[in-house]
Amino acid sequence: MSDDNPAQDPSNRSRPSSLAGALGVVAAAVLVVVIALAVRQPDAPAPPSAPDPAPTGGAWPTSTPASRPTGPLRPDNLPTTDDLAWDAPGDWAALDHTELGPGSVCLARGLEESPGALRGLRREYELRGRDDGRARVSIAEFRTPAEAAQAAESVAARLRACRGSLERAGATQVSELPERSVPVARGIKAIFVEYAYAPPAGTNPDIGTFDAQAVVASGSRLALVRMVVQQQENYWSFPGEPRSGHPLHPMYRSLPKVVDRLDR
Repeated sequence: MSDDNPAQDPSNRSRPSSLAGALGVVAAAVLVVVIALAVRQPDAPAPPSAPDPAPTGGAWPTSTPASRPTGPLRPDNLPTTDDLAWDAPGDWAALDHTELGPGSVCLARGLEESPGALRGLRREYELRGRDDGRARVSIAEFRTPAEAAQAAESVAARLRACRGSLERAGATQVSELPERSVPVARGIKAIFVEYAYAPPAGTNPDIGTFDAQAVVASGSRLALVRMVVQQQENYWSFPGEPRSGHPLHPMYRSLPKVVDRLDR
């Protein structure tokens, strides 16, 4: 999936007066923004430049799903609009785009092309009533939990090293934020990485693009979740940090439901 753009902010939330201020708020207060592709629409073709080589990392743990899937991977295993959240559950509307592919300038291939993959599916979403927010979820089934874990580690490594790929694809003023772990179920690892960068040329310079991407493996299945939104600030709260009065980052509220749906 190669895409970009997304979100809304209530009037009682403060806004930085410039992109530099927006990114400063992100770095100092929230330190997170969903990993992005380039400054293009989600359904735009991926740029021809090759992604950064994936660095080596620690082994992703194999896991056993809380409930054993009742059959092969199917469209019902993709998140519904109520499974994904932004300000609230149901803010995302599902689209009909189902074509497969890398889905990110960070990746060299789609999940379904990973070693041991049996099948892959994908669904795209947009923020209701807006044209500045897109999401994409790719899922895949593997022959064994070990192969799913290996694919998850490979994807995570590329997400962590994506800054150069984003810049080659046209993103500017790229700010990388710390990786976050998300508790989803016992023994199941889920992480997301975020990048912030300048909006597309010709748009409001006070708005930033916030791009977050998550990967999670449960048993022999894998999910890649990406949310890209354009807004003036990244106003979410995070576990273990002072309460801000704002909702938890959407990945914390969405990934547990993504995993529950994946395991059915």
